[in-house]
Amino acid sequence: MKKPVVGFLILAMLVSCNTFKLTEGGANELTTQVKADFLSELNAARHTARTCTFNTETFQAISASKDYTSNPKLEVAALSHARWLEHNNINISTGDPHDGAGDGSAVGRIAAAGYLGNPIGENIAAGQPDVVAVVNKDSSNGVSGFMNSPNRHCNNVMDGDFTQVGLAKRGAYWVVTFGKPN
Repeated sequence: MKKPVVGFLILAMLVSCNTFKLTEGGANELTTQVKADFLSELNAARHTARTCTFNTETFQAISASKDYTSNPKLEVAALSHARWLEHNNINISTGDPHDGAGDGSAVGRIAAAGYLGNPIGENIAAGQPDVVAVVNKDSSNGVSGFMNSPNRHCNNVMDGDFTQVGLAKRGAYWVVTFGKPN
């Protein structure tokens, strides 16, 4: 019986220590319609089995997955990190852009937002003009979208273990947090 209580106390401490960082900064720049379009674009990508790559490693075909639903706690985590990226003008192609808001990790941000789930994940994009370009390759400027990224972005979108997302944008930064509720 003591383990669940201890785990709850640790989670409560994480939430109380990080609350101000989750709420400082501006509002989510995604309108209700753009969020719906973003969710639709992610779900459309999940409807087709595909092969994703990570660096030079090609993964076996990933089966089509069920649609995502949005989750407000995951959105809080995504928005906190989008704010941090914007405030610090982070170049996401260098270093680790997943460090930052909250305790410096996606796990910490998502826990601090009160989301209880496993597994969790996070995708970040910057510079794309719209949700189609974030999810798919924007041929007008050559910036890779999630489905054409040499990183794990495609795997996160396709991962059938993820069932919920939080979507946010601040400035040039687009952040998607992924989760599966406990």
